[in-house]
Amino acid sequence: MSSFSRRTVFRFGGTTLASGMAGCSRLASWSEPDPPRIVDFRTMNFDDEPHTVHVLLYKDGETAYRKSLRLEAGRSDDPSESKFGDYPAESGADVLYAWRDDQSEEQRRELDFSEYETECIGFKVLVGNIDEPTPRVSIWQTTNCNAGT
Repeated sequence: MSSFSRRTVFRFGGTTLASGMAGCSRLASWSEPDPPRIVDFRTMNFDDEPHTVHVLLYKDGETAYRKSLRLEAGRSDDPSESKFGDYPAESGADVLYAWRDDQSEEQRRELDFSEYETECIGFKVLVGNIDEPTPRVSIWQTTNCNAGT
């Protein structure tokens, strides 16, 4: 009959415990990630006509934030800009919709950021573009946690 020394038992027990803990931490990473907190939220107009930009933030299919901002006419080399305020940074919102005043809500742009694996996100809603004269709407995002500071 073979016997184990205390050292062998501790080594085996420590290895088993470490393996078990590694499995637990891996299981925890399989869960759904939390939606990132919003660190910056602004809009820019590159079009030579003024526009109102409308945005909606949804959380679990419900409206978490709705805001409209009027932007002065801009230029490709000097856009007008405004910052959205009082948005729910920690709300856990997961979808952003944006459109301009001469579009219907059905023509809105959508950004689903629920599966971004980052702790923070920032948005710029652009009307027009540096290279395009048409006033289309686009949503740009950043995962830089220092955005807007």
